[in-house]
Amino acid sequence: MGTNGASKHQPAGLGQQRRGATVSFHNIDYKVTVGGNCLCRKKGTIKEILIDLKFEVFESSLKPTVTAFFTFVFSITMVTYTATAMVLAISADQTVVAIANIFMTIACVFMMIFAGLLVNLRSITSWLAWLKYFSIPRYGLAALQINEFTGLKFCGVINTTNIPPGIACTGEEFLDYQGVDWSTWGLWQNHVALGVMTFCFLTIAYLKLRFIRKFT
Repeated sequence: MGTNGASKHQPAGLGQQRRGATVSFHNIDYKVTVGGNCLCRKKGTIKEILIDLKFEVFESSLKPTVTAFFTFVFSITMVTYTATAMVLAISADQTVVAIANIFMTIACVFMMIFAGLLVNLRSITSWLAWLKYFSIPRYGLAALQINEFTGLKFCGVINTTNIPPGIACTGEEFLDYQGVDWSTWGLWQNHVALGVMTFCFLTIAYLKLRFIRKFT
């Protein structure tokens, strides 16, 4: 890959004919293709991917049920698709890869702040709380928390009347403390939101590529 974004296997002079975002697009497309081939060589079938995920689930002591397993897989898949679509939407019209990387880094840091990993979402002031709805990790984390914490008992046979306030004895109490809606719709609304975000990002990427300046 040359410094101008053209592959060394291209005919002479073709790289000089490409201008603007088209060069960046072909550069990104080449990287995605190579990366995809590497992934296919490592994990070529859905069966192998599910087997690897199965071992990860049981090694992490997550819920050993079929429903929880496939909910886990679906949640991870939706987060991956949404993040990939966001990357495409940001980088589709960028002529410099470094600038696209900066934009993606800023977006990821912003979303991590409002994902509930660094701070409790309930402690965020009301005039900033609405920003959490733009966080991809927040939806994935909420879905995984609901999938794993509902139905759990932490206190065992201890008399709950002697437990000091602020101590969660059930998974539902912990989710309430985290500000997570653990109802059935509370679980699936995260996947719906990720699906809507994926559609919006892919639409933006398509429009950018559709009206991008073509080389002559």
